[in-house]
Order: sequence, then structure tokens, then C-alpha cells
Amino acid sequence: MFDAITIFLLMLTMVALIISSNYYMAIPTFALLIILFVIRQYYIKTARAVKRIEALTRSPIFTHVVASSSGSTTIRSANAESILVKQFDRHQDIHSSSCWFGVWLEMISVAYLTIVTLSFLILASLTDYKSSDVGLAISSVFNGCFSMGHETNKKPPKDWPKNGEIQFRNYYLEYEEKDVIKGITFDIKACEKIGIADTGAGKSSIINGLFRMTEPRGDMFIDGVQVNDIGLHDLRQAVSIILQDPVLFSGSMRSNLDPFDQYSDQDLRESLEEVELKNDIPALDFEVSDGGSNFSVDQRQLVCLARAILRKNKIIVVDEATANVDPRTDNFIQQTIRTKFADCTIITIAHRLNSVMDCDRILVLDNGYLMEYNHPHILLSDPNGILSSMVNHTGAASAVLKQVAAETYSGRRGSFRQENLPAIRHSISLASGQRLLNAVNETEATK
Repeated sequence: MFDAITIFLLMLTMVALIISSNYYMAIPTFALLIILFVIRQYYIKTARAVKRIEALTRSPIFTHVVASSSGSTTIRSANAESILVKQFDRHQDIHSSSCWFGVWLEMISVAYLTIVTLSFLILASLTDYKSSDVGLAISSVFNGCFSMGHETNKKPPKDWPKNGEIQFRNYYLEYEEKDVIKGITFDIKACEKIGIADTGAGKSSIINGLFRMTEPRGDMFIDGVQVNDIGLHDLRQAVSIILQDPVLFSGSMRSNLDPFDQYSDQDLRESLEEVELKNDIPALDFEVSDGGSNFSVDQRQLVCLARAILRKNKIIVVDEATANVDPRTDNFIQQTIRTKFADCTIITIAHRLNSVMDCDRILVLDNGYLMEYNHPHILLSDPNGILSSMVNHTGAASAVLKQVAAETYSGRRGSFRQENLPAIRHSISLASGQRLLNAVNETEATK
């Protein structure tokens, strides 16, 4: 309502200023308003479908770019660049067509600006205009908000986010015309460590919604700022993510750490030193091969960790960052996350339960609904709870997971996590391997 009133008053003021400067402009101005009203009536009927199409046609573009980047060597060797360019243009044309309403509004605005400008030239001999009136009328048209009635360009505060508090309110997320997140409402406090567990794919969908890879329904607030209203660049620069599969780009190490040249060389070196890579990377101009193939998996993950340290964001998303690294690197990454991001809000995606058992709270989703949200030890005290069922299905590892939850609940989180995490995961792996061996033996016995 605030946006609607603001834009309405701006347009009303613009029309009044133009007509007061040149009363002949009353006729095309009212014609313009009638045209905009008619176009709006057509648009409103299809707005939901257009938004859905726009979201669906955006995904092939991202997929095509990622596939082309990873397969660039093969594409060049086969001289297939022209084929890939045509495919990308086709995807982009389909996506752009869904923005046609905004294009029409801008075209009408330009036509109106042309009429206003020409009117002062053509009618100059009939009326004695002041140059200030001409400038005021033209600048008013430039400030017109015809298309802004549907999309705003709000900017968060420069120091946003300060605390890292996140609120979800009646939050829905749709994928292929089906709700995968269904009206969930919960809060994440500043500096809280949250784990997300799910019986399906809801945990990943929440992260997609957090970065607005898919536009959600409902409201999400970060430090009181409604995320739905701000630009994607402002949002995504404020949240760091450490992925399970680390991503490096071909180019220098400097461009991998700081692609937008926002930090000094000293800051970049310090971030590499924080993750113990200073001796492995001789210079910031060191060339990184396609996908970081000249680095080990452990080193690539540490570079991604250095990126997150460098940005100093208050919200960190950890997508099972230690799944593919050795126990020593696993322990180092976990310890670094705990120390360097101690005053940050951390959201951890639970592909394996042992990675979230020491969190402050675990959010449990089932079929898109929020079912449980509390400290893991409290949730495990309910034998009929969903988290209890998930832990019990781990077999011999369940006792270790419950012990971790109990230890963290009693306030001994730091020492327990840092010293014993590799041993815990090793125990869980052994337990899983023993269950597999038992299953094979049972099958052989049956035969």
C-alpha cells in the first residue's frame, strides 16, 4: 500500500506539473492514462501465469550457461560454438518475452516523452514558455513511474545485515506448479546455528528461496528488511554459501577470491592465510585451471572457505561443506567455521545428521510442512518425533548422534565438536559399513 500510494502521488504530481507548464498537454496525458489503464486490465488477468512462465523460462538459461562453461573445452574442440550460441539466444528470447508488459510500458513512456518535448518546439510560437517550465516538464516525464508500479528498486541500508536475524512468515515455494514448501513460519535469531533436516527435498528448496533462485510467496525478513522487495544483487552479496561441491573459475586466484575487485591484496592474502593455503598458492596471480582442476578437492573447498571469510557476511549457508574432504580437512573446516563465524548466523543443510547434531536448533520438514523446530536434544526426547525416527534409522550410529546432542545441550559444544567430530564420523561410517556387510551376508545365506 505504501508503494502504491507513493507511485500514485508521483504520477499525479508529474501530470499536474506537465499540464501547468503546457495546458495543451492535457489531451495526450489523459489519452496516455486511458491506454495504461487498458493495458493494465489485460495484464492483471495473466499476471500470475506470466510470473510462473518467467520463473520456468529462467531455469534453462542457468542450466545452459553452467553446462556450456563446464564443457567449454569439448565445445571448442568440436567447433560447436555457433550451435551453443543459437541455443542460448533461443532460451534468452523465450525468457525475455515474459517481460513484454514492462517493455510496452517503457515504449509508451518514451512516446509520451517525445510528445512533451516536441510540443514545446511546435507551440513555441503560440505561447511564451519559460526555459525553466520546459526543463521541469521534461525532467518530470523522466521521473515517471509507469512500470515501477509493478517492480520497485528498494535498497537496503549500507550496513545491512547487522545482526543476521531471519524471519519466515507464511512462506511458500513452488516448483513446477507444485508447492514444495507450504506456508512455514519460523524465526532464526542472530548468531544462531541452525540445521535443516527433511524427509524429502525441502531443505534445499529453503536455500533456493533464501537466494531467490526461485521467487517465493509469503514474506522473508532479514534484520527487518523484507527480502522480497530488494534487488537480487543486494540480497546475494549479503549471504555467503559454502557448497558441498566447491566451485572455482578459470583465471587468477585474485579473481576467484574477489571477482568484483572490492578488497585489497593484503585482505586476500590474509584470507588465504586463515585457511592455511598461503604456502600452497605462490601469488595472487596464480592461474586456476578450468573448475580448479590444478587443486585437490580439499584445497578447492578451502578456497571457498576463504571467500566466505573475506566477505565477512553475517549470514553463512553451509551445504555439507565437508562431505568430500579427508578427516583432517573436515576437522579444520569445522573448527574454522566455529571460530571465524562465531558471531554469524549459520544455516547448515543436513545431508547427514551428524553434521547438524551440535546446532542450536534443528528445523525438521516433512512433505513441505514444518513439523519440528527446537534443540536436537529436546527433539530426541520425544521417541515418536520425526527427528527421533530419522536418528533411529541410522542404526548403531544413533547412540553417537544422541550423545552429541546431549553434550551440546549441556553446554560443552565447542570442545566436543572440535576434538571428536572426525572420530564420530568414522564411527558412523563403520556402523553403516557393518549394516551393509550384514545385508550382503543375509542375501548370500538366502541364496
